[in-house]
Amino acid sequence: MRDATVVWVAREAIAAPVFGLVFAAVAIGGLRGGAQRDVATASLRRVAADRARERAAVGERRRIDALVHDSVLSALLAAAGSSDRWVVRNAAARSVADLEDLSKAVPGGLLSVDEVVARMRQTCSDLDETIPVHAVVPDRSAVVDSRVVAALLEVLGEAVRNSLRHAGTDGRRVHRRIDIAIEAPRARVTITDDGVGFDPARVAMNRLGVSVSILNRVEQLPDAHVTLDSAPGLGTTITVDSPLAIADDNLMAEGARHGSAETLPTTASDVLGLRSTGAVALGVAFLVSEALRPLASVHQAQVHLGSAMAVLCLFAALALLLLPRSDPLPAGAAAGCGLVLLLAAAATVVPLAQPGAYSVTTMWPWAVSTVALAFMAVRGRLGIAWLAAIAIAAAYMAWQLQPGIDIARPISTELLWQFFLLMVCSLFAVTLRRQVRRINATRALAVQLAAERADADARRAERDEQLAYLATTARPLLEAMSGNGSIDHLAERARLIEARLRDRIRARALAAEDVLDAAERARARGVEVTLLDDGGLDPELAAKVRARVTARLEQMVEGRITVRILPPGRKSVCTIVEDSPRGVERIEVPAGAVDWDAGKERVW
Repeated sequence: MRDATVVWVAREAIAAPVFGLVFAAVAIGGLRGGAQRDVATASLRRVAADRARERAAVGERRRIDALVHDSVLSALLAAAGSSDRWVVRNAAARSVADLEDLSKAVPGGLLSVDEVVARMRQTCSDLDETIPVHAVVPDRSAVVDSRVVAALLEVLGEAVRNSLRHAGTDGRRVHRRIDIAIEAPRARVTITDDGVGFDPARVAMNRLGVSVSILNRVEQLPDAHVTLDSAPGLGTTITVDSPLAIADDNLMAEGARHGSAETLPTTASDVLGLRSTGAVALGVAFLVSEALRPLASVHQAQVHLGSAMAVLCLFAALALLLLPRSDPLPAGAAAGCGLVLLLAAAATVVPLAQPGAYSVTTMWPWAVSTVALAFMAVRGRLGIAWLAAIAIAAAYMAWQLQPGIDIARPISTELLWQFFLLMVCSLFAVTLRRQVRRINATRALAVQLAAERADADARRAERDEQLAYLATTARPLLEAMSGNGSIDHLAERARLIEARLRDRIRARALAAEDVLDAAERARARGVEVTLLDDGGLDPELAAKVRARVTARLEQMVEGRITVRILPPGRKSVCTIVEDSPRGVERIEVPAGAVDWDAGKERVW
């Protein structure tokens, strides 16, 4: 009597509630998973916004630098070196107009290929009407991102200007040609001349026409590249190849590639928390409670042996179901899980092949297997789950159909119950996975909108900052140059402002006002100043390096001084070379220097 009570408690008071807890845990896991996804989405939006803000600020700064180089610096150089008042006036007026255009909103949207080709033809015509432009556009229904168009037009204009300035310096007659090919998904623009050419390996670092106006602009376009082919006496060919569209940054796709838990797309397993510690513990408890059901069988030895083997198989199935992180569940893992579930069924009935009367609890792995197959369906392997369910049912039916096997309850009743449970769970899985796809789409949209908003704000802030600086430095001078009055008294000021703006472009890390002011004063004294930045300045050292550079600039009375921020990874962060009547002195500022005594620098 006592044994029967223990069996009843094990079978009904423990197993049944645990079975119900499995589905209750699914609901609780769904609520918890939703809250976790909300937190992860908020974090993703912050990361996307930060990245977009940083990228947009750099891109907008480069765009403005390119315009300043192409328009403003050219006008200032004309004022500093040309005696033709009309040339200076026209250049200054064009620069003022360009600054006005720059103050407008950043262009967006799509342009037809016909409009793109027309704009490219107009750009070339404005510079030289004799340059032939050949366009190949197989599909005139294609469209091009306006950001791509803006970059291509800027590169085209600068390449043509460079050719007009330099290709015929030896007096030869230069033939030029522009080839445009737009065929989805890419566009190619080739600028060719047969002029004097040059050696690209020997282009000076301060040749901004190549570095800022061409290379840097193309770098702003993802998956775009530029090819520069030139040699002395053999002309120059510049080819720009770019996608027609700029793909939006997708943090979730990147998370899927690199396995970042925060940026991985949501899966059905995540929503239900299937891999959580609590879910695994509940699964083990359910398995053990179900394994206690056959204790009432009269065939104790055979039942215990089969149950032990079945438990091992079911633990293996649990591991195959929960350990893989990819979604859907890998087909191999799903097939392996189905196979071991079938082995669990066989393990409980094969030892009981002899005729006799058996309890329905002999088939206890069936319920566990059905629940496991339900979660397999949740993990995206609905077909394999049903194939495994049919195979397990066939195994139990084959055992029951053997002569002399008598089960207390018809197996058809158990079959209907198991299949009905799996059908309900399958419908739930299909619905859940559809909702997960919607969740991922919504998350991606939220992240994209956050990035776009941050991008627009960063571009606007950077543009406003740069325009404000130009409004106090170059624009008043340009407006004076564009008037009808004399420009002779503006030449020296134009030279100094041009040099100051050039320093801001090619030596951004040194472009603090104290450094620029010191450089301007040195130039006013007749010193030749060159500031260069190769991008290796640690922000923590920036202020100290600028202070040292400012001090050296203030000390220079005549001669030439070149300051260069070295690339990352060098032993020195900065070099200062002074060439004066006293001789040549080179100072190397060590990277990571803590104090800045003279003994810490290498001077020779």
